[in-house]
Amino acid sequence: MPVPINTMGVFKKSFENSHSKAVWCLRGGYGSQKLMEWFKDKPSHKKLFIGLSDATAIHLRLNKWGWPSLHGPFVSDIPRLSKKDQENLRQILFGERKEQCFNNLRVFHPSKKKILKAPLIGGNLTVIQTSLGCSWVPGFSSHFLFLEDVNEEAYRLDRALHQLFFAGALKGVKALILGSFHPAKSAQIHKVLNSLSEFLKIPVVTGLPCGHIKNNQPLPFKTACELHFVKNTKACLKVRFPF
Repeated sequence: MPVPINTMGVFKKSFENSHSKAVWCLRGGYGSQKLMEWFKDKPSHKKLFIGLSDATAIHLRLNKWGWPSLHGPFVSDIPRLSKKDQENLRQILFGERKEQCFNNLRVFHPSKKKILKAPLIGGNLTVIQTSLGCSWVPGFSSHFLFLEDVNEEAYRLDRALHQLFFAGALKGVKALILGSFHPAKSAQIHKVLNSLSEFLKIPVVTGLPCGHIKNNQPLPFKTACELHFVKNTKACLKVRFPF
C-alpha cells in the first residue's frame, strides 16, 4: 500500500525547509520504508535526523549518503526520560557535549588489539533484516554494526543474525555492538552471541543502553567511534557527536 501524498509532502518539506536544523521523529510505528521511494535523491539541505526503531530505514538512507544521524529517543519519549538523560540529550543537540563513553560492556571474542576504530552504523534488527537487498541500504564493511530490537527471543535473534551473515551483510564488519533485546532472556541471548562471535571471529559486544528501553541513550551514526577492550570480557565504546 503506497504512502499517502500528504505524508510524502510533509516528509519532503521537513528536509527541504531551510529554516530548521533537524528532523526529529515524534513517535515510532511503521511505514518509514515506504518513504524511501521519494528518498532517492539527496535533499537540498543537509540536516540532523533523530529517531529509532522503524525510522532505521531513514538512518540507512542518510548514512549511505555519508550523512551523520542520531539514533535517539522520540520526541514523545522525552517526558519519560530522567532529568539527567534529558540534560544529556540537550547538551548533545546543542553541541555542548562532544563525546560519551559507554563503560562495562560485555564482550565475546575480544580483539587482540586494545582499541578498534570505525564509524558506527545500524539500528533496528528487524528493519535491517527486511531491508536487505534494497537500494537505500549501505554496506556495513569496515564499520561497527549496531543492532537492537524489542521482545526478541534468543532463537529468533540467532536466526536473524545468521540471515545477515548468509546475505553477506556482515562481511568486513569490525564488531557487532548490541543494544537492548529481551533483558529477561539475557542468559539465552548470551549463549547465542558467544556462539556467533566464535563463528564470525569478530568481537560481539552487548549491554549498550540503547533501544526500546526507558533510559535509551543517544548514539551517533556514521561518526568516528572507538572500542576499547578493558579486560577479556569487558569493553568500553567511545562515541563522538559532530553535530
